[in-house]
Amino acid sequence: MQSQEEKLRLFLEAINSYAEKQRLTILQDMEQYTSAELDKAEAEALREAYVHISRETAEVRASIVRELSAHELQARRRLFEQRAAIEDEVFAEAEKSLKEYAAGERYDDYLTRAAQTAAAKAEGQRVVVRVRPADEGKADLLSGLIPGCAVETDPSIVIGGFTAELTLRGAIIDMTLDSRLAAQREVFRRTSGLTIEE
Repeated sequence: MQSQEEKLRLFLEAINSYAEKQRLTILQDMEQYTSAELDKAEAEALREAYVHISRETAEVRASIVRELSAHELQARRRLFEQRAAIEDEVFAEAEKSLKEYAAGERYDDYLTRAAQTAAAKAEGQRVVVRVRPADEGKADLLSGLIPGCAVETDPSIVIGGFTAELTLRGAIIDMTLDSRLAAQREVFRRTSGLTIEE
């Protein structure tokens, strides 16, 4: 049985492959359209009288450039919209998977590892741990792993995990699944190949 991470990785690969195919199709259509419009404009200009060739050619070329710019802008806009839709769909699925994970049996293992990391960084300082309201029942687990911590709820944490505020240092250790998903969105934007190039 595949792990959630493997399923997510495979899902992201499938989405990236689909998006790349869509991008290539749009670029190919633009090239075909550009070529056809240029051929049509040049044929029309050659039929014109010799006296008007330079003037008409300049007008036709200017018109084509404007039209192509408009079509390119429209194609870029469509590609931006498709990219945003794909990204939103991927991350909605990822959030759903993370919420299922946070409702599952292995979630306590994640909280345990995260709490051990936070406890090691706390070095005996007073710590305020903030969890999503649904994790209020995890206070005993976290208190046992981070000695002397106070556990509070934070409605801004939606998916799961916790933040640990080291009160003396004023530092916050963010172990939320929310922030990890947000960080992955930035990685996705940089590495998905869903970019528009000049």
